[in-house]
Amino acid sequence: DIQLPMYVAIAFTIFTLISAGAFPRPGMSFVLGLPGIALIGGTAFLIIANFLKKISQPRREIRNTLFLLIAFFAIAISFLLAGTYYSSSFR
Repeated sequence: DIQLPMYVAIAFTIFTLISAGAFPRPGMSFVLGLPGIALIGGTAFLIIANFLKKISQPRREIRNTLFLLIAFFAIAISFLLAGTYYSSSFR
């Protein structure tokens, strides 16, 4: 069962983003940059995959999860190519 690790991942993501955004270093550049987006994206994938597993038939669980993974990769690549993230210099 993946229910408990999902709750731990959600709590970890929330507390990491709040604590990183609360201080001047790394600050909002962490939250709005690639590390924060990767944390949010990974957690969103985990939540959606868990929900998809619950509503899918047993024969189609793996296929639906694979389609979801391909969709997440396509969104991530388009997001990176478009450059719509905050890039910091960390100086």
